[in-house]
Amino acid sequence: MVVTLVRIFNWAVVMLTIVASTADFCINIDDFQEVSYNLNYIFPLLITVFRSVVIYLKRNEFRRLINDIHMPISLLKYSSDLGVLTIIRTAMVFQNFDYTIFVLSSISVLCLGILPIKLFLRTREFPIRGSYPFNATQSPIFEIILSSQCYGLLLASLWILIFDTSLLGFIRWINVQLMILQANFRHCNDMTTSRASLSVSQQNYSIIQAYQFLKVPEEQEEIQFFVPFTLEEANVPADSFLLRFQTCVIHHRRLIHNLNDCNSFLVFVMFGQILSSFLLICVGLFVLTTSLFESRNIFVDVVMLTVGAIHLFYWCIYGNQLMIESDKLWISIYESGWEDNLSRKSKQLILNGLTQGLTPMKMTAGAFFVFSLQTFLSVVKTSYSYFAILINTVSADE
Repeated sequence: MVVTLVRIFNWAVVMLTIVASTADFCINIDDFQEVSYNLNYIFPLLITVFRSVVIYLKRNEFRRLINDIHMPISLLKYSSDLGVLTIIRTAMVFQNFDYTIFVLSSISVLCLGILPIKLFLRTREFPIRGSYPFNATQSPIFEIILSSQCYGLLLASLWILIFDTSLLGFIRWINVQLMILQANFRHCNDMTTSRASLSVSQQNYSIIQAYQFLKVPEEQEEIQFFVPFTLEEANVPADSFLLRFQTCVIHHRRLIHNLNDCNSFLVFVMFGQILSSFLLICVGLFVLTTSLFESRNIFVDVVMLTVGAIHLFYWCIYGNQLMIESDKLWISIYESGWEDNLSRKSKQLILNGLTQGLTPMKMTAGAFFVFSLQTFLSVVKTSYSYFAILINTVSADE
């Protein structure tokens, strides 16, 4: 009960900031140059609250997705294949790098509301513009609103840090499993390639302990065995092409279902993410330009523009990598040696596997956008186009 009340209180604090900022935007909409600062906060905060509510309401599905995607990784990290261990270790390096970027971005946004606290107290201005039905500059009302805005920024930053890194982790570990499946499909027809075990040798353990990201030899990343994803797959008395191919098809289907669940789970949230990033880039460019012309402090403008661009770039680069690994998997399926193992018993399985390989694996925002580098460039290009229109409009009015 207490946890629920705290959660509702947190949502209410952020929503009150959004409502006040939206009211200020509507009241002063004739002066877009001034209220453009509102847009830097309204949509990102709104999408962040909406995402936290959606994840809370669908928390059981969220937990199931975590288990379905991470459970195989928890076993694969004990694989006897050095290539698998190296791929997982490399993914962990990128994971730590991602956390660092998101932490630094969150700290940068927090600094906008916390570091100039003395300035806000002296000028009686808020870090986030807002209109209120009372005199908000009087004490203690001003201090209460200022504290609530700082607290709201802290909450939003923590939500983004936790949820985005978790959701990006889904795609990261799906990609890792796709890379392992590529090798498994290539090893389906080679019975001289034995199955790996789920027990790390002392030699491989020492190599991984001495892992250095920039000094990993290319041959160390090659998978030499047929890699099991479960304990049952590691102990097979009579191995065959059909059994291996069937195992690969099952895991491929599982990953497709995981991705589809993730896409449907966050369909509106991801669409809002693209819209929010578009506004941050477009409005950020506009505000930065006007600040330069008026010789104002551009720190806030640079931070918001950079955060918006990096946020979208991360989603698009992961989505793009997912499409690349999916295409590589299709090639591996086709080169699995299925043509040498056609029989009445295997025909339907092979047909299902080849057809399933044609299913595109994409991270989407509904039916409108696919997260890829092409989408990122399209959003940046469109943002710049609208930015040019805004600049021309403001220049004409003056």
